[in-house]
Amino acid sequence: MTTFWDEALIAKYNVKGPRYTSYPTALLLRSGYPIERALTALKNAGSALSLYVHLPFSRELCYYCGCNKVISRDTSKADRYLDNLAFEMQTYQAATRHQTVQQLHFGGGTPTFLDETQCMVSATRNLEEFFARESCGFCTPCRDGLPWAVKALKALEDGTGKKEDIDHLQELTRKLWIGKTFCAHAPGAMEPLMGALKYFRSEFEAKVVDAAARTSNVEQA
Repeated sequence: MTTFWDEALIAKYNVKGPRYTSYPTALLLRSGYPIERALTALKNAGSALSLYVHLPFSRELCYYCGCNKVISRDTSKADRYLDNLAFEMQTYQAATRHQTVQQLHFGGGTPTFLDETQCMVSATRNLEEFFARESCGFCTPCRDGLPWAVKALKALEDGTGKKEDIDHLQELTRKLWIGKTFCAHAPGAMEPLMGALKYFRSEFEAKVVDAAARTSNVEQA
C-alpha cells in the first residue's frame, strides 16, 4: 500500500497556532501595542526572515478574506497606507539587519489594487532615503550625494521643487555611477532613480508644474 501522507508531518502541524499574517498577531494587534515588544522579538529571532505584506484594499468584496478590508475603486486611498507602511519598515530596519529575507508573500489587494496613479516621486524618495541611511559615509559622493538626492526628491514631493532639481538628479545618476565611488552602494542607489527618471519623468515634471501653478495663484490672490 502506497503512503501518500507523512503522518509525523501531519501530527507536527496538527496544533493550534497564531495567524501567520502579522506580528503582532491578529489577536494582539491593537492601538497602543508597545513597539519595544515587536523590536525585541525581531532582534531575538533567527537569521532567516519571512515577510508578509497585506494591502487591505480591494475593488470587490472577497468573502474568503477574514482580515480587515476596504472595498473601493479609488486607488488614492492606498497612499496614506503606503506612507505608514514605509514608516513601519524604517522602524523595524535596525532590528532586522542581522537577518536575510528568505520568503516574501503578498496578500490582499497587493499588487493588483495599485496602479499608475500611485506617486512614483514618493516611491523613489522612500528608496533613496533607505540608501542614504545605509551609507557608511566613507566616500564623498555617496556621503553627500545621497542625502542631497533625498532633499531634492522631498522638495519635488511637497511641491517646492524646481525643474533644476530634476536636472541635478539626472546629473547625480552619472556622478554616483560605477567607478565614481568606493563601493557599489551608491551605484545601486542610482538604479531606481535612473529608472524613475527614464520611465516616469512626466510625474517629476508634473510636480514642478503644480508648484508653479500654486505660486501663481498665491500671487494673483
